[in-house]
Amino acid sequence: MLYTWYLLSGYNLLIEGLPLYHCRIAIILMGIGLLFNKSICRKLGSMWGLIGAIFALIYPSGLDPFVFPHITQFSFFIGHLFLLWGAVYCIFIECIKIDKKDFKTVIYFTNIYHIVVFILNHMIGSNYGFMRVSPIGIGNNLHPVVYGIVVMVIFNLLMILMNAFINKQKKSSEIVECLI
Repeated sequence: MLYTWYLLSGYNLLIEGLPLYHCRIAIILMGIGLLFNKSICRKLGSMWGLIGAIFALIYPSGLDPFVFPHITQFSFFIGHLFLLWGAVYCIFIECIKIDKKDFKTVIYFTNIYHIVVFILNHMIGSNYGFMRVSPIGIGNNLHPVVYGIVVMVIFNLLMILMNAFINKQKKSSEIVECLI
């Protein structure tokens, strides 16, 4: 419904409506991973999804400036809640584990995504992945390239922490299974 609204209303489709935010990509990857049993999609979707959904629900900066109720607000909250549910399901129920090879793939994909989105943002004036302007105002005075690198470093650090967390969950579940 959201993309139908973007198309019909003409509201900033190129600048706001492309599925280029982390969470939108994570939703797509999670859907592909769960529907078609694609392990790497579930792993990447879980990492991006857990990080993105938690931050988005704590600080909903992605809301469009429309009076409640509006399709963009429903889509924002429903999408992030389902993404959080999918990530929690994959991490705690499926007990996914991200080995070193998968983690390298996730890191490469993520950093290539950030570089491409950084360039695209500056070409079309968008702010996908918050690679151009911080939603909380921190770092907006930095040179754009420095700001982009800072965002990439922060996201990489969050993924390293997520990987450690996911792998710890896997070890804990193996211990529980052995006890049962």
